[in-house]
Amino acid sequence: MTTKEQERQAIQKVKKIVEGMGENSYLATAMEGVLETAEENIEYDAAFSLKGRAEVAEKEASELKKENEELRKALKEQQERAAKLESRCNEAYLELQKYELPEWMQRELDKMVQTGLGRVNREIKEAADGMADAIGEQGNLAPQAADHAKQYREKRAEQSVLNRMQSFLMNYKRQDKE
Repeated sequence: MTTKEQERQAIQKVKKIVEGMGENSYLATAMEGVLETAEENIEYDAAFSLKGRAEVAEKEASELKKENEELRKALKEQQERAAKLESRCNEAYLELQKYELPEWMQRELDKMVQTGLGRVNREIKEAADGMADAIGEQGNLAPQAADHAKQYREKRAEQSVLNRMQSFLMNYKRQDKE
């Protein structure tokens, strides 16, 4: 059996022979990495070989190629799914556009609500004043006071509807700007 030192000396002799062959030597090309692997084997008491490393690399490359193909397939499926979702989003957006209030209509509705609120607030005050006057004059609930109370309740209900409409229009305008 040879010693590590004898093997190191043999590697040096082989290196000199390979170097003597010249740069374009077939032998020198084939030996690339072989002598370095032999030195590693001596150093680490290992049994590495270029053939074994190549086989491992080929196996890893094959596995990576298979994984790459699977990932490409998954990517293609996800791209197709994303395209379908984008198409559905575009369709939904176009459908939503049908239900969007035009800006001129928003302005007109806003004016109507503001005018209605002003009118209703005046009528509520008038109904309340009318109730107070009718009660104050006669000291009891006169028919006039009952009429004013009825008007008051109706106007308060109308005021509530107009306030909800105003709130909706304000929120609608904010969403439209976003």
